[in-house]
Amino acid sequence: MNFKTLSIKSILLFFVAVITLILMLSIVMFVNQNRQLENDKAYLPLQQTVSQFAQRLDREIESATQTVHRLKRTVSILNSAATEDNLTFIQQSMAENLQFETNHFSSYIALEPFKARQYFNQRGKLLLVHKDIELRNTIKYNKPQYTLQKSWNEPSYANDPRKSWYYLSKHSSDIQITPIYFDADYTHRSVFSISQGLHKHRTFEGVAGVSILVDTFFEEIENHKLGNTGGLFLADFKTGLLLSKIGDIGSPQLAFLNAKERDALNLYRKDIKQPFWKNILNKDIPSIEVKNNEGEDYTLSSQKLKLLQWTLVSYQRTEELKEDNSLSRFPFITVAVIILILLAAMVLVFFKTLILPLSELLQMSHKITGQSSRRLQRNQWVVIELRHLAEMVTNMAKKTVKINSERLECRKRLQASRLAQAEKTQQRERCYTELKKVKLETHHFQEEMQKAHLQIQKARIELQKHKLESKRA
Repeated sequence: MNFKTLSIKSILLFFVAVITLILMLSIVMFVNQNRQLENDKAYLPLQQTVSQFAQRLDREIESATQTVHRLKRTVSILNSAATEDNLTFIQQSMAENLQFETNHFSSYIALEPFKARQYFNQRGKLLLVHKDIELRNTIKYNKPQYTLQKSWNEPSYANDPRKSWYYLSKHSSDIQITPIYFDADYTHRSVFSISQGLHKHRTFEGVAGVSILVDTFFEEIENHKLGNTGGLFLADFKTGLLLSKIGDIGSPQLAFLNAKERDALNLYRKDIKQPFWKNILNKDIPSIEVKNNEGEDYTLSSQKLKLLQWTLVSYQRTEELKEDNSLSRFPFITVAVIILILLAAMVLVFFKTLILPLSELLQMSHKITGQSSRRLQRNQWVVIELRHLAEMVTNMAKKTVKINSERLECRKRLQASRLAQAEKTQQRERCYTELKKVKLETHHFQEEMQKAHLQIQKARIELQKHKLESKRA
């Protein structure tokens, strides 16, 4: 850039262009951030809901694990000599452990035959304490004194691999969590169990465990709705099985996934035509937008449970999710328009009060020498500095005009004196020529005089000779 060729007009236009560009970029950045904030604000209820429910479910599973540990400690302090006391003590302890969580439906202790003979003098021993389902939704439901206590002395459970609540813990001392199953033999309810084997010196002695009622565990999730189109569901991230139901017949939630029953839909099936489920169920995703089979946009948030191979997912139709969370862009756009108008007004004022007067002042200054006889007109300047500058230029112009007039007069006089001097020079040259002629004529006259003088002298000599000759004669 050649800074010597810059003018105020070009500098002003440059900065106006820069300011306008910055303002437009700011507007674009604001719109993008506004859209991001709208999305974050809209997605926040989904994220908070799935996080709160996931933490609650994890606490219940952790509570069940602690209950299992307490049951194991209870078994460890049994007295092999007091059979009836053992039964009363352990059933009371099992009932008391069920009062802390509503979803904990039953607790059980199953012993290997040799251990059952040791503590209870029986071929086998399965102790079961469960809540009375008839008392559900009452304050008595969690009370230990209202629990139902059962006992079986047959060891059929010990060698049946179908009894996953027992068989899984037989070869491991870690906490085991069974899949959901229908307990047709004892409680006649759909449950899943958290159990741990009773091992002593690498010898398996039995199992202590807690069963969680699926109905109450899933009920709060299934009944929790997000708006008119959203809700929660649990799915097995390994198999893709949708564990909870989406809604009943006629529910608007079924527009997302048509699952009216539990365990009725596998999300990994190819005919679902929704390949995004593996990604959603196997990761904790704060928010993601997907389409259902009808092409409608839904927003999902997922979080895996810590102790179960399950993932909790919250969903809601994106249009409904965002309709109440849109931030108004009107104030910022209004401010931006006002700034643009003010910027245009500023440019107009600068042109009107500064650039145009300066241009006129510059033109007036250029005309000073070319039209010195023209009377300078002083405009009504708006800017004080320009008014003072115009007055200075006007005074300088007047002085310049006066100086130019005097200079022209001096030129005229100089030309007249030069003409007079030239005439005098010519006269002097003519006089000098005449003088030279006079001198030349004088010189010729002197020469003639000298010749005449010589002739006179010759004549005198001749005369003297004649006189002498006359005397002689």
